[in-house]
Amino acid sequence: MIYQECAQLEAGVTFFIPGVGEQNIKFFIIASCTDKPAQSLLTNMVSHNANYSCAKCFTEGENFTIYSKKVRKSTIKVFPYRNDEVRNNSICNNLAIEAEQHGSPVKGHAAPCPLTKLKYYSFGESILFDSLHTLYLGVFKKFCSLIFSKSKTDRQQKWSLYNKINSIDQGLSSVKIPTTTSRRFRTIKHIARFKANEFRSLMHHGSTVLLQAKLPKYRRHFALLLAAVNIASKDIIDNYDIILVKELLHQYVKDWQKIFGLRHMSSNIHSLLHIHESIQFLGPLYMYSAFNFEG
Repeated sequence: MIYQECAQLEAGVTFFIPGVGEQNIKFFIIASCTDKPAQSLLTNMVSHNANYSCAKCFTEGENFTIYSKKVRKSTIKVFPYRNDEVRNNSICNNLAIEAEQHGSPVKGHAAPCPLTKLKYYSFGESILFDSLHTLYLGVFKKFCSLIFSKSKTDRQQKWSLYNKINSIDQGLSSVKIPTTTSRRFRTIKHIARFKANEFRSLMHHGSTVLLQAKLPKYRRHFALLLAAVNIASKDIIDNYDIILVKELLHQYVKDWQKIFGLRHMSSNIHSLLHIHESIQFLGPLYMYSAFNFEG
């Protein structure tokens, strides 16, 4: 259905323009920005927590077993830090055709992606990083859930800020935020119920309070993400910025695995490795933010 509608737009829609008359105006889809479940549906790929589920590269992922009191509890999919081959139209279309013929996924492809039949939509580069779901409700929410976790195991970690929640709340109460920001900071005790805008505000406007509360080693790690996202959100981005964002986030993901462990190497963490590709293709992150479509 989506492909047919997009194809009709590419063929052109006739408008009557006063003083000009009827004009056939064509619209071209060059990219898509969605959450991961919608991305899987659009591209005919496997679920985001399956092998080869990244729509940008061929990282495979691996199973991680979670134990509770030495008893196997569950198995999850994790994505260790790797620098894998990126996907492109020719390779992915061939794999998708092979998957369709065999009736089972091949390197993440379950069937051909119909959008690649559009003139300017290319598998890989046309699939953009979604800052709302992947960054703020994904990476940063996970980060906060770990450092403010109530669990005894997490509270014993050097990166835990659970015992500093009251002082952090006090620090946040004195932060002056822009008038364009719709929400002030709620207490960190309610962070599990934060909305995407609140996580965004906390990350950017409350970052100084979080940085001051952390040990230097973990302060530097958080600063890598903060710097990369701020650069990726600039109005004008040059080649140096793209390279810098790539280097900062590769280091951040590598360090995340060392600090929080393989257990927390989710698909969202892996997706940070592809932010530089999105800003190289279509500019700063806010240009294709899903925030504009949230209720």
